[in-house]
Amino acid sequence: MVQRVLDYGLMNDWQLLRKHLSIEEIAEIAQGLRNLDPLSMNFIAVISGKKPESFRCYSTKPFYQSE
Repeated sequence: MVQRVLDYGLMNDWQLLRKHLSIEEIAEIAQGLRNLDPLSMNFIAVISGKKPESFRCYSTKPFYQSE
């Protein structure tokens, strides 16, 4: 659910997520995601104060190759 809200969610979705989880909890979950959109990863990295390199999706390449 966190990945969906970060990648595709609207402001209402974000506010609902924030009611249930702190920024720190959202960042911890996001750090373990393989397929987080780069823009979403940078957003959560900036607001949480984490380095982008600490996110799994930063160094994991997708299995498929886009042409």
